[in-house]
Amino acid sequence: MAADPQPYTVTFAPTGQPQVDTALADSAMLATLREVAPAGPFALVARARGDGPRLLQAVQSFGYYAARLRIRIAGRD
Repeated sequence: MAADPQPYTVTFAPTGQPQVDTALADSAMLATLREVAPAGPFALVARARGDGPRLLQAVQSFGYYAARLRIRIAGRD
């Protein structure tokens, strides 16, 4: 178990495209590992940084090549 695991929630802004929303949620390690692999503060930040490329790839697979991504933890980018 991670040192000092931090409880957190994951929220995705709706894209208006249910298939894209599902792909984003399925691609995010922040979401998929939230309950099964608690993370300490530094691991949580690393997990968020790792999600960036995965999330961009997910939206690009639907043809959204100019997508912008924003991941925030405690109100900070």
